[in-house]
Amino acid sequence: MVADRLIPVPPLPDSVLLALAHRPLLDELFRRFPPRASEMTFTNLFAWGQTHPTYLSRLGDTVLLWRGPSRYGVLLAPLGPLDAAGIARALDWASVMGGAPRFGRVTEEVARVLVQADPGLMMLEDRDNADYVYLREELAELSGRHLDGKRNQVKKFWKSAAAEYRPIDAELARDCSLMQDFWCDVKMCEENPHLMDENLSVKRTLDCWAELHVLGGAFLDGDKVIAFTVAEPLAPGVAVVHFEKADGNYPGVYQALNQEFCRRALADFTYVNREQDLGVEGLRRAKESYRPHHLEMKYVVERQ
Repeated sequence: MVADRLIPVPPLPDSVLLALAHRPLLDELFRRFPPRASEMTFTNLFAWGQTHPTYLSRLGDTVLLWRGPSRYGVLLAPLGPLDAAGIARALDWASVMGGAPRFGRVTEEVARVLVQADPGLMMLEDRDNADYVYLREELAELSGRHLDGKRNQVKKFWKSAAAEYRPIDAELARDCSLMQDFWCDVKMCEENPHLMDENLSVKRTLDCWAELHVLGGAFLDGDKVIAFTVAEPLAPGVAVVHFEKADGNYPGVYQALNQEFCRRALADFTYVNREQDLGVEGLRRAKESYRPHHLEMKYVVERQ
């Protein structure tokens, strides 16, 4: 069995907290069951582990993932098949772990498979967590009248900044961490719990750079990092961008970084998943302004 061959995952009702040692297991499972939801990567699950811990359990050959915090916890998409009896046991486990007994952040395909296995379930659309998916070529070229504004911002950046693009390695990740400290000071993260949670996840990713299979790019002005972004493969032909941070004193820096990163680091991918807007109006407008190729809709699946 996959779970037994790599690192032991206890059977229900026991569980284990996700750790770096589980990366080979999760990587293999994601290869076997390619995800389309942005949450379903090892880096995402691990990075947010301090505030949204993920626990693993096993039902036969299927690995279950429950993601906290306990008050809002949900089961993520199962990594393997579940019949009606297995779904019932998984939901019972979720009830013990905390939060409502439900699956969350699952794609339409996964939701329909679960409902087909157990017709007593219903699927509810979760628009705020739908992922925005773009054609990489469009983000890299910024062609078309609808992206005139983005091209103008990029031109503004290159005219005003003597910036250099570099791929992120473990050494540069430390400098990106300093940039993140600066960003958090400017945004007053300590006064915003959501930004503080994100800050912990960004710092954890950068601190563990050498152990994670991630892609990153940064802009430097001299020796100073002024912007950086982090992504990783999600599914064949699809990359997912997890973080994008920049010094707002450089006009057009976000647009320029997005374009340059798609050109240089993501050339082997057809699509770029830039995650969800969480229902934040300004973030929704920003993501829609790039004209996504499609939305990867997500659902909650629970008892009727």
